[in-house]
Amino acid sequence: MLDRFIIFLNKAIGKLRTSRAKPSEILVLLPHCIQNKDCDLDLTSGVQICRRCGRCKIREVSLLQEEYGFRSAVVGGGQQAVQATKDKGVKCVVAIACEKELAAGILSVLRKPVHTIRNSQPFGPCVNTDMDADSLREMLQKIVKR
Repeated sequence: MLDRFIIFLNKAIGKLRTSRAKPSEILVLLPHCIQNKDCDLDLTSGVQICRRCGRCKIREVSLLQEEYGFRSAVVGGGQQAVQATKDKGVKCVVAIACEKELAAGILSVLRKPVHTIRNSQPFGPCVNTDMDADSLREMLQKIVKR
């Protein structure tokens, strides 16, 4: 309940605070659980090594990254996510995760605007999670400064 309130409040503040950034200043954070559990690649080293097989949404994210030019990171947990946002070149964060992780991340990165997309968990928490790639595209269209 508290997690939902934090996310709701963050979205309301985000609407008041117009955050626009150059593509290179935007960091898209992805949870490691969005990667297909049978994939043998270590995508925490970068989505650019994705083979784009289509078994998970990393393919769509890597295609959007190619189109828009944002940064991305696949992280194994909250501490890795917070560490990735500390880069001085990151002005805006788009976080894709479950409610619990989104709420914790918002509170950990208060100085930078954080836009959130909640992932779905069709196979339960932390395994083969899913996300709406169209929501990411729409968000990028709003925040990318061209």
